[in-house]
Amino acid sequence: MSTDRAPGQLGLWLAREEEGAGTVGYLVVPRGRGGGTAGRALRGVEDLAWSLPRLDRLELFVEPRNTASTRTAGRAGYRRDAAVGHPRQPGGPDVEMRRWVRRRPAAS
Repeated sequence: MSTDRAPGQLGLWLAREEEGAGTVGYLVVPRGRGGGTAGRALRGVEDLAWSLPRLDRLELFVEPRNTASTRTAGRAGYRRDAAVGHPRQPGGPDVEMRRWVRRRPAAS
């Protein structure tokens, strides 16, 4: 199906860049789910992230009951790290999340 509508949103937040961490997050609209859109977006933002010399890792926060995003994180090369409190949206209250981490690849 071809459309001129975006299948979702992707963000890269650099509030913790000095610590070496960038935070990624995404939202895929219902009609765009199930086709690998989120995974392609996560892999695509890595070129930008790894062009920033201070970043050594990307962090993705997933609600425990979100099984689709849990699968997406693993397929995109992220590794489960820890259960943490993190807001669903910037500035919102903390909720229980699972932190997934993708480390900068070694230089080839």
